[in-house]
Amino acid sequence: MKKYILLVILISFVFAIHSESLNDEGSLMAVLYHQVAAEYQALCYQAYNLASDRLILLAGQNHTKPLAVIMDVDETVLSNSKYNALEVMRAREYPKEFYQWIEEMRSEPIAGALQFTVLADSLGIKIFYITNRRDHKQAATIGNLKKYGFPQAEPDQVLCKARESSKEGRRLQVMADYDVLLLIGDNLIDFAEYFAGDTIEERAEAVEEWQSLFGRRYIVLPNTMHGYWQKIITDFEYDLTPEQIREKRINHLKY
Repeated sequence: MKKYILLVILISFVFAIHSESLNDEGSLMAVLYHQVAAEYQALCYQAYNLASDRLILLAGQNHTKPLAVIMDVDETVLSNSKYNALEVMRAREYPKEFYQWIEEMRSEPIAGALQFTVLADSLGIKIFYITNRRDHKQAATIGNLKKYGFPQAEPDQVLCKARESSKEGRRLQVMADYDVLLLIGDNLIDFAEYFAGDTIEERAEAVEEWQSLFGRRYIVLPNTMHGYWQKIITDFEYDLTPEQIREKRINHLKY
């Protein structure tokens, strides 16, 4: 009888957990795609296989400056899907909890990223990791990269955000001294400030205009969890309720 009662309590507890309303049900499938879809893994390998082929080809050409590649970190080199899963379950204390996540160095390598950086290093190509993680988290970011063996993860090559969110200044700083063969990221603003449009239409027009660079100079990693595109959907409003976010998302559906 006692075992039966305990079983009933356990089942009731599990049911209560899974029937509890989520903080952001709209992001549930986005995070799951990163965590369980083999197609996501395949897309990452595809991006880095293409990047590797391009790197070998471009490195064999004549250049007047030392060679380099520029890479974003989050969702390009390191995955934060386990952190983003928290937002599905409950409201996050941002940026406090993200800073804590960075300090714990729990971000894991994106499929294909480590192999690509090892290739670039073997070819004598400088690697610059340009990230919008805050500069006071540079040491933890470097520690996370080194934890998995990413080469050239040094203070002068892991360029974090100081004041401006735009990465353009840091990119130009690198381009002044190096011939940058490839830029790799999950967000259009990882490539050029030109893509930082304020509307969906402006960003789409920029991609159309520079379509010839994708897969040749710009290598894009998939990211369904977060990014500039989501900020545009919510009109750059950061204090919306889950219901307000849901309404804005639905308003952008085409059917």
